[in-house]
Amino acid sequence: MQRKDKIARLPLPLRTQINLRLAAQPDGTELLAWLNAIPGLPDLLAAEFAGEPVSQQNLDEWRQGGFREWYAQREMFDEARELAADAGPVAGNPSHELTEHLAAALAAKFAGLLAGWDGTEDPAFDAKLRVLTKFNQNLTLLRRMNHSATRLRMEQAPFEREEQRLAAAAAYEAERSKERQQVFEQMMARKRAADQLAAETSAAAAHPATRPTDSASPNPDQSKTSPCPAAVWPKARPGFD
Repeated sequence: MQRKDKIARLPLPLRTQINLRLAAQPDGTELLAWLNAIPGLPDLLAAEFAGEPVSQQNLDEWRQGGFREWYAQREMFDEARELAADAGPVAGNPSHELTEHLAAALAAKFAGLLAGWDGTEDPAFDAKLRVLTKFNQNLTLLRRMNHSATRLRMEQAPFEREEQRLAAAAAYEAERSKERQQVFEQMMARKRAADQLAAETSAAAAHPATRPTDSASPNPDQSKTSPCPAAVWPKARPGFD
């Protein structure tokens, strides 16, 4: 149930500061002066409290209500962390483990409270019991949410594995397709080279190159008419002139 007292309507960061100051100084000395001196505080309270400052009565109500709950929760979390440290490193879902440690700490708080109760009506006992009961309600809701999340993860696990398998198969098929494309391109390149070589060979056979005439070879007609060179005639001997 949401609280309706004045301090309960303040923003959470401001309530946390108030709780820390009350934990350090339980009598609340100088807390009211510090709280009412916060700039903008009257504007926060103007809508529902006509801008009236926080009074000692408001602070006492918060000390017996909201502060007591906050302090009990802080103790519970401290004990849960100690239980977790004693248990060593945990595997699995840390949030689930924390709620289990909180449940153990809460059970110990209930046991300690009931062990010191003599069965008579006691306002202090009733106040502590209300705090633990409210915390237990919140913890029960948190554990239920964690259990639902764990069950959902277990139900989703087969689908996630199938999704991973399909993704791996698609990646493998994409790689094979890439390799086939590379082989096809290499075959086409060799075919084009072979076709080009065949075309060049066919063109060379259809149009052979003309061999040039040897200019140094004697002309048959010229060998018949040309006089014998002077070098082949015998020289004139003396006395035959």
